[in-house]
Amino acid sequence: MRFVYVHGWGFDARFWRSLQDCLGDGECLDLGFVSDPQLDISATDEPLVAVGHSFGVQWLLHHHANKPWQAFVSINGFARFVKAEGYDVGTHPRILKRMIQGFEQRPDGVYVDFMKLCGAADPNPQGLNYDPLRDGLEALYEWDEREALDLLAAPVLALAGGADQVVPQNMSEAAFVGHNLVIKADGDHVLPQSDPDWCAQQIQAFLEQNGQ
Repeated sequence: MRFVYVHGWGFDARFWRSLQDCLGDGECLDLGFVSDPQLDISATDEPLVAVGHSFGVQWLLHHHANKPWQAFVSINGFARFVKAEGYDVGTHPRILKRMIQGFEQRPDGVYVDFMKLCGAADPNPQGLNYDPLRDGLEALYEWDEREALDLLAAPVLALAGGADQVVPQNMSEAAFVGHNLVIKADGDHVLPQSDPDWCAQQIQAFLEQNGQ
């Protein structure tokens, strides 16, 4: 079994080190926000388990929903980020538009502010790749992967934080109706870093329950 990890907006493949120490190595894609991009999943005969964080969940649904996943794991994730008709729990579009506009004027400041909101320690804006970051914000505004999530053939586990300042609990509950959702009451938006043992235990138990 091979885990395929995809990080969220503003992070890179190093985001997964703590969880990998607990759960096991795998293939870490990189969306190119602060490092060179690595967007392709290597060909293999091993069963694949998707593990996405935040925007990485949406990215996986957008690009790889049809892959023969054995399981699909969302951590602090979502299928749609902004509000829409019938989806009132999303972030208001004007908030994200303001972030996009702010990024054009002060990208380093927007990045640092967001990292602090996530709960990341000592965010460093050096070496940012502005174009992929801008494209990621636009994707957060535009993408709607709710249908892709509903059509997944694999069992889905969603892990969320009750104290998440980016993806509040009610958004997680609305996003994963009908799927396995586990909420850590005091969890923040960087659960793979702040609570890697808990994440690994939940994922391992889920895989065992589903015969993996």
